[in-house]
Amino acid sequence: MPILIVLVLALLIAQVGFWKALAAVLGGILMLLLLLLLAMALLVLIVLTALRRRRRLTYVNPDRLPPDPRI
Repeated sequence: MPILIVLVLALLIAQVGFWKALAAVLGGILMLLLLLLLAMALLVLIVLTALRRRRRLTYVNPDRLPPDPRI
């Protein structure tokens, strides 16, 4: 498998030149890192929203309860 990557990289360098090939490879790696960062940010947002909703539905502040009509 690594020999295939080397051959494809050599073909890319032969077609467009070293610096453009380097820019293409680095751009592809950075796009994958950006996608991973975006996925992690989305996961954090989902977890924070779920925790906020859960806390809001389960917590009752006794100072804000309406008066009991039976008293």
